[in-house]
Amino acid sequence: MPAAYAAHPEMATMNLVQNIGTIDPAKMTDYTEYMAVVNLYDGLTNVGPNGEILPRLAESWATSDDGKVVTFSLKKNATFQDGTPVTAKDVVWSVKRLLAMKLGPSHFFSGTITANSVTAPDAGTVQFTLINPSSTFLSTTPLLFVLNSTLAEKNQDKGGWAESYVSDHAIGSGPYKLAGWQRGSSMMLERFAGYQGGFPQHPLEKVRLLTTSDESTVKALANKGELQLTSVYQSEETLSALAKLPRYQIQNMSTGTGYYLKLNHQRAPTDDINIRKAIAAAVDYDTINTQLHPGDPASGPLPRVFKGAYLDTLTPPKMDLAKATEYVAKSRYAGQKNIPLVLGYVSGTQFEEEVALLLQASLESIGFNVTLEPDPWSRVTEIAGKPTTTPNVNQIFFGPTYPSPDSVFYNQYSSRSAGSWALMPSRIPWCRSDSGVSTETVTS
Repeated sequence: MPAAYAAHPEMATMNLVQNIGTIDPAKMTDYTEYMAVVNLYDGLTNVGPNGEILPRLAESWATSDDGKVVTFSLKKNATFQDGTPVTAKDVVWSVKRLLAMKLGPSHFFSGTITANSVTAPDAGTVQFTLINPSSTFLSTTPLLFVLNSTLAEKNQDKGGWAESYVSDHAIGSGPYKLAGWQRGSSMMLERFAGYQGGFPQHPLEKVRLLTTSDESTVKALANKGELQLTSVYQSEETLSALAKLPRYQIQNMSTGTGYYLKLNHQRAPTDDINIRKAIAAAVDYDTINTQLHPGDPASGPLPRVFKGAYLDTLTPPKMDLAKATEYVAKSRYAGQKNIPLVLGYVSGTQFEEEVALLLQASLESIGFNVTLEPDPWSRVTEIAGKPTTTPNVNQIFFGPTYPSPDSVFYNQYSSRSAGSWALMPSRIPWCRSDSGVSTETVTS
């Protein structure tokens, strides 16, 4: 255990590699923002370690025989962080707000419920009437975070949903309160003693989230005992260095996160399917999976954690430069020298730069002229909505937003998700699940 933690066991510091762009549950779009929101707010339900749906603000629920009405009974002891009781009115207001703003996770519900679908028969009951029976609705309810509607209504703005106030104030019932936030730098969370879900023995009183993608800073903080947890998005060199320090451990576990190469199919030359297949065949999957950022090889876009839906007969893609060359020859860019290609990655992320350099070398050996385009994550998400601004190839980590295969496929393949960083204007190759990349040749 680092010396600084031993001296102050009630506080821990964790580094993030991406900025927390928002703490508004209706606007969150990535795992970093979710990390903040899920500590500040509670949803109706939560996800268990095996993907099961567990009670959170709701203590129980029931579905009608026709599958169209889902009724939640709320816990009676739940309060917001200002002491106000959580009621069905707050749930209804929060759901209507999410649907009206049409941002963040709202698209998961747009085809399932409407603003008139959610009602409060009494203060402790919330009822959803679905447009059609849905096998995934219950799985998405952990994303229905509940805001203190009374406090929000006192701080209304022109839009009617207190967006300005909620952007700077946490008005939820989550286990931690917002104690301080320096945007782009750090966030301090403080334990909410009245939390309805309780805490384990010896809980952390404070958690500091420190934003830095500089791996030398991460190692320096760890060496001084000032860092207790770190983002997994570090190079293998940094993780190995941390593992050698006293009391630090690197835990290896399977997750639902995939490491994908997104291919822009609306921008030349990746508008040609054979060019996309050539790129997929030119990826050095083994080096990425074993040396640059180790993880389990992916055989398809769906992570292995979804055992009931995972196709065991698929095999992981392999690098084959001869086949990649054949695909280039089949494309409409055949015969063109130095085919221009833009390869994007998140700036300041050492292993993504190493992957980009590795892929650049492979592609240039078969006739491409590759330009590397590093951007901060905020810029990656900004340019993802337009084919003209999205690079030909981009490196993206994506994990399921809710415990269903639908979360993987809907986010990354449905036209309803168009314009988001998860979909981009892309076709997707994969190297790895639990840290992987995918290939169009495997998906097609």
